[in-house]
Amino acid sequence: MNVSMLGRAALLSLVLASLSGSAVSEELPVLVPSLPPRVVAARIPFSFDTFHSATATADGKALHLDLGDETLQGTYHLGIYPFGEGDADLAYTRFRFSGPFSNGKVDLPVAAFLGSTVNVNGWPDGLGLFPPTMTVTARLDVLRQLNGGVVSFGPVDGRFSFRMSGTAVLPAVTIVEGPLLGRVESGDPTRVSVSWRTDRTATGRVRIVPAGGPLARTAASSDTLVAGGTEFSAAPERGHKVSVTGLRPSTRYRYLVESAAEDGSVARSPVFEFTTAPAAGKGEVKFLAVSDAPDAAGGGERAAMGINRQVAEMVATRAAREAVDLVLFGGDLVYGFADDASDYRFQLRAWKDAWAPFWHSAPVYAVPGNHETLARYFQDGTPYGLGLDRWPYSQESAEVVFADEFDMPTNGPVPDDPRRPPYTGTAYSFQYGPVLFVGLNDFYWWSSDAAFPRYGGAPEGYLMDDQLRWFENVMTWGQKSPKVKFIVVFLHEPPFPPGPFTGERGLWWDGNNAVRPYVVRGNALVPAGDGVIDVRNRFWRVLARNPKTAALVAGHQHGYSRLLVDSTTPVGILPQDDTDGDGVLDRFSPNPDFTLPVWQIVSGNGGANYYAYAREGKPWTAETVSNQEGYCIFRTRNDTISMTSYALSGQVVDHVDDLMAVKRR
Repeated sequence: MNVSMLGRAALLSLVLASLSGSAVSEELPVLVPSLPPRVVAARIPFSFDTFHSATATADGKALHLDLGDETLQGTYHLGIYPFGEGDADLAYTRFRFSGPFSNGKVDLPVAAFLGSTVNVNGWPDGLGLFPPTMTVTARLDVLRQLNGGVVSFGPVDGRFSFRMSGTAVLPAVTIVEGPLLGRVESGDPTRVSVSWRTDRTATGRVRIVPAGGPLARTAASSDTLVAGGTEFSAAPERGHKVSVTGLRPSTRYRYLVESAAEDGSVARSPVFEFTTAPAAGKGEVKFLAVSDAPDAAGGGERAAMGINRQVAEMVATRAAREAVDLVLFGGDLVYGFADDASDYRFQLRAWKDAWAPFWHSAPVYAVPGNHETLARYFQDGTPYGLGLDRWPYSQESAEVVFADEFDMPTNGPVPDDPRRPPYTGTAYSFQYGPVLFVGLNDFYWWSSDAAFPRYGGAPEGYLMDDQLRWFENVMTWGQKSPKVKFIVVFLHEPPFPPGPFTGERGLWWDGNNAVRPYVVRGNALVPAGDGVIDVRNRFWRVLARNPKTAALVAGHQHGYSRLLVDSTTPVGILPQDDTDGDGVLDRFSPNPDFTLPVWQIVSGNGGANYYAYAREGKPWTAETVSNQEGYCIFRTRNDTISMTSYALSGQVVDHVDDLMAVKRR
């Protein structure tokens, strides 16, 4: 690469940044393609904020939504949220009214729920509780009619609160997301975090009391009081994140959140319960692992706002019924592949809402997958074009937006090159009881297959050296800590993909060790890491030499599989298995450095479109595979950790009594 090309790339990056209202303070570590931009169609035809901006109709009988696009039409469905508050033990919606809408404008007849035959929540006074917030869920089945054709966007869901002024309906501040529980960890079992989002700037307050303590309302006040409890507040925002401190380990608490807006309206969540983490090394842990939930064939809730909401809600409900302590989600939360942060955020918020029935009371820990893409795309004559992680990285990258939408641990690695995106909130570790969990980002600083060798960036499924060194240090700490019995590592793409599968990459790439990241250094584009097979072997060696490694849990393959990798597994070693010197494995020798056997468990059956999943097709062979949608549940007992794979029907697909037993045989 010559200086003039680098100069044009830097200049174009500054121009693009200025168009977004940002400034680039340093040279990009990638080249900007001299190609026309490619616009990616939005998955949802309006923004989250546009959808949630309700006003009162002129006659005072309904809430009015203006979607800002007169080509949109369809059907609305309206239901109470949460349905049967005080009766149902999980928050959910049950729809009751439906009607047409057109020209991008929707009138929601929310006052109809005050009729005695449908008012199951006892609005406006509640059923012997304290006065609830009157909130409905509106589902829009959205169509766009253009040039005689019709495009369906599927269902789009949102929540809307209202109040009455005499007989007139007025919009009220609404909790449009959450509350969601986070940071439930044994590193500090005296604290948790609670996050939620309101449709406008409002105060944020968490009220908390030990379970069994009274939640009461005085007749003289419209406020809800937690008798003998504690209040935690935050400054007015739309996105609220409140740290709750001073708790006891392994203790059950009740909580609710409240937000008040300038117009005097108040939004109040239902009362939820949670249990703090045990002290490090103490107790038993039960957790669920699943991944891959993008929208799928089948229509309806299987293709809602970029997610397979039907399956996501079923697994979330199962997690709640099983009373698991936490959920690991290994990437591909949404359809993604976006070039617009607004559309990407809307999809992520839809995914969070689908998991909310569980997430109100226990944490979900997620890492990104290849669908969690927010990129700049360019036309190169191929169907999907070239894609590179979106810059400015500190404001618009997939990593930054993902981290901003969640409340994940922030103790991950620091990039060696400050020009690259941060890892914060996308790669991290945490401990719960006797288990150390390590989440990795193997979709970091992504460039598409044709882009990374020509313009820079990292290939799909790759682990950069800075993340690997951080991982090695975390694993060493876990091995030495007397309070860690088991280590579970989770990421998106399996290092040993089982069977033939479209789109597999991971740390495999068909055995091609020439695959590696590239970066702009001075006047040249140079390699920024080792070949992918060398990285895979280095990564797995760390797992295999640690006697506490229980399993690597991955996704990406749209199904379930279990593979044991040990010193007899034909995996391939370089340079000896590259017989013609082209950098591609020709043979597959076992690796003697894989001293202890480790399970690779793929639980990528969270609702994505299926492929014909097979045991064979690689040098290694999985012991068990299944094409069914489902999830895995792990449970520790004393010095053992079991794993059971379930189909959505409840069928037991696979079971291992103790994942650690293979290390003792």
